[in-house]
Amino acid sequence: MIPQGCFLMGSLPTEAGRGNDELQHRVCLTRSFLLKDTEVTQGEYRSLLNRTPSKYKSCGDNCPVERVSWFEAVDYCNRLSKAEGLEECYQMTNCQGAIGSGCGEEDSCEGGYGCATVAFSGLDCEGYRLPTEAEWEYAARAGTLTPYHTGACLADNQANFFASLPVEGCAKGNYRAALTSVGSLSANGWKLADMHGNVAEWVSDRPMEYQDGLVTDPLVEYGESRSVRGGSYYSSGSGCRSAHREAQSWKYRSSQIGFRPARTLR
Repeated sequence: MIPQGCFLMGSLPTEAGRGNDELQHRVCLTRSFLLKDTEVTQGEYRSLLNRTPSKYKSCGDNCPVERVSWFEAVDYCNRLSKAEGLEECYQMTNCQGAIGSGCGEEDSCEGGYGCATVAFSGLDCEGYRLPTEAEWEYAARAGTLTPYHTGACLADNQANFFASLPVEGCAKGNYRAALTSVGSLSANGWKLADMHGNVAEWVSDRPMEYQDGLVTDPLVEYGESRSVRGGSYYSSGSGCRSAHREAQSWKYRSSQIGFRPARTLR
């Protein structure tokens, strides 16, 4: 369980590898929530859909599912909710295309499965959903203010990332150049594994421009881009920091992107 609370989102100007969209500001989350302790695996994805879109199928059922678009990630959340008799959190209309189709042997692509509209029921929905960008960073930090939950640096025995490209001042490590099984490296203080590296993760909302001052339960849904957090096996050290942000089209599918579901606690 991730307890409700307040934290400093973003990064200080002095943080190595910092982006210009990481203005540090105070955020309060008024709902406790559950967040899956690992990224969704290929085996878990197949159990609901009888297929996996992953490029790296040979990695095995305990490796993260990847090449999943944002549409496919929220579709999975709905299917998981339905399987457990819970409210579905996303109303998806005019959906077309086959789930997991379109990339062939390519690492990434756009297209395949997509919907005309996706309406989110809100943070009080009882079913599974993607975490908001603020929830994801709050959970990744687990009470820390450093670039990583491990401190100022991230070692290759702590996360699966492009360890030969660390942030300034950190030692180089060995680059694995491949996925690893979920949970095989160190978890953070809230027992969440792979929040840095392995695969980057879709969140529910799009990146918003940070503002000074206190923000409560931020959520920005308009537009056709969504945030991706945490970095992947192919990301540099700076791309795996807790504050690092990226935006992708909600149709985009990449062998570097997966997801993990959340659920509000009532």
